[in-house]
Amino acid sequence: MRSHSSARTRDEAIAEFCAHSKESIKWEAARLKWRQFSAEKIEDAQDVSAIRVAYVHTPRGSPEEKRALLKWISLATTSEEILEVYWETGDMTPEQDLARDKLIAYFDDLIDEYKTAHA
Repeated sequence: MRSHSSARTRDEAIAEFCAHSKESIKWEAARLKWRQFSAEKIEDAQDVSAIRVAYVHTPRGSPEEKRALLKWISLATTSEEILEVYWETGDMTPEQDLARDKLIAYFDDLIDEYKTAHA
């Protein structure tokens, strides 16, 4: 037969578990809301400064982070903007390769323009 004190301990454990579960559910809901907010900010970004802000407020390692980087690469038009996003990408990632290729194409276009102007 269980004593009254062990029943109370069990009830306390159940109450603690329920409180922890509620906090876990709240944390998960907040995390999902953050990701949704980030996705909306990424979608709304129309220039490099807006996508940079969206990227900074995106959860690290999330699919939204990759989307932000890809959009940032697509919106970058100057060498400074392209270099900035290049340094934000992780080493040896497809995003870094894409940014590097865009930077090379940017300088190739500058060289072609120079050659055409001075031909």
